[in-house]
Amino acid sequence: MSWFTNAVDVRFAAEAELGVIALSRVDPTLDEPSLRELNPLHDQRDHDEIVAVLLSEQFDTSEPSFLQWHGLALDKDPIDVEDLVQGCARSGVRFVALSLRPSDLSVLRDLL
Repeated sequence: MSWFTNAVDVRFAAEAELGVIALSRVDPTLDEPSLRELNPLHDQRDHDEIVAVLLSEQFDTSEPSFLQWHGLALDKDPIDVEDLVQGCARSGVRFVALSLRPSDLSVLRDLL
């Protein structure tokens, strides 16, 4: 990820606690980049937006190849996305909605 650290001029650590989950949108026609803090514990619209995005990005639970490829057993009890969002938020993980142009990553400085 050296291209990323070079683009935002911020060094990254090899490992760290999860601090932020970014719901990102890259669009070359955007007028202005934006970074909006989401609060799933106190704003139902934010909560619903996060859950919808995570559900749309999950691997199909009937598709076993991802787990098998990584040498893992099939998941008999998939993670409940609602519980995941609530647990992350209660643990201090921030959620943000990030919109940017591929030619302008400056908004990422605020996130990092």
